[in-house]
Amino acid sequence: MVKPMSWSMTALMFAWMATCTFGLDMVFSSSLRHQVFSIHSDFWQLAVPGDLLADAILALGVRFAVNWHLPGGNRAKAEINPGS
Repeated sequence: MVKPMSWSMTALMFAWMATCTFGLDMVFSSSLRHQVFSIHSDFWQLAVPGDLLADAILALGVRFAVNWHLPGGNRAKAEINPGS
């Protein structure tokens, strides 16, 4: 039996995605690496809120999709045979 995706699992998935997003930003973008040390740069004003919003929408979308496709109703599928 498959359990629905919980809010804590969604939060962990969001944290993992945010960590990976910022890690990959730092590894592959030298211009963003340079802007991290300036508090008034575009990195803190545009990239961070945009990345966090995108990760949150993706995590919520995954949670909705997983929970929506779960089978509902009688999972045991017990059938009563009145003829026996």
